[in-house]
Amino acid sequence: MNADAQVHLHVVPRYRSRRVWRGHTFTDPHFGELYGKEQQILDAPELALLADQIRERLP
Repeated sequence: MNADAQVHLHVVPRYRSRRVWRGHTFTDPHFGELYGKEQQILDAPELALLADQIRERLP
């Protein structure tokens, strides 16, 4: 655990209301609290597309 000299991070999106992206529906039943253990796994091409779209919005 954390033995490599590299920095990494985890992105945990939080949102008050339901979100829909490319036919996937995302909900956050724990908004305003510590996040839960629910996960929605995207396949590799969709994950890459989502990452690209996030990068486009970063300053």
